[in-house]
Amino acid sequence: MLIDKLFFLITRVAILRSLYYSIRFRGVMLLSRHTKVRLESNSKVIFSKNGRLTLGLEYHAVANSCVLHLGANSVLSIEGSVSIKKGCLVSLGSNAELFIGDKTFLNENSKIIIYKKCTIGRGCALSYDVIITDSDVHQFESSDIHKDVVIGSNVWVGFRCSITKGALIGNGCTVACNSLVNGVYPSRSLIAGSPAKVIKENISWKR
Repeated sequence: MLIDKLFFLITRVAILRSLYYSIRFRGVMLLSRHTKVRLESNSKVIFSKNGRLTLGLEYHAVANSCVLHLGANSVLSIEGSVSIKKGCLVSLGSNAELFIGDKTFLNENSKIIIYKKCTIGRGCALSYDVIITDSDVHQFESSDIHKDVVIGSNVWVGFRCSITKGALIGNGCTVACNSLVNGVYPSRSLIAGSPAKVIKENISWKR
């Protein structure tokens, strides 16, 4: 077992870069050899006690790289253990904030693109090809271009879902595959459709 762990570290982890970022941000950051990190001025990662962030170390996505981009003065807050798989992009614009809770993971080829603020709770399972963003990027007349996104704890998001600005997903929800989520949804709901609607209430799912 110890030999296997050592082999994993030597062959897959960017040891020196992982050590550098762990010391810089006072938490554990494990980066794959293909992970790219771009930090603009005054951006930072804040770890809770015993916080750990792994980037690009799991699964077998076609794109091996994992990209973390933090714009100027942006803050990524990590509570507990968070895993972002191969092929993912996490990008924060200037002054943006992203919080990710303990035991939450983002599966391969998914993207989190935040311009203002997004909160993702504990124990969330975000499948592959999921997109989360709080912005339209391009603005229509008299419309709000950005609006916070809130995903509660223990939320399961199916593959190829889009969670867009203003979405508020309650604790314990399940989001069906290929859904467009842009509204407010009560806790323990099954959500599906484009745009997504509540299909069933008082559900539960086993992690």
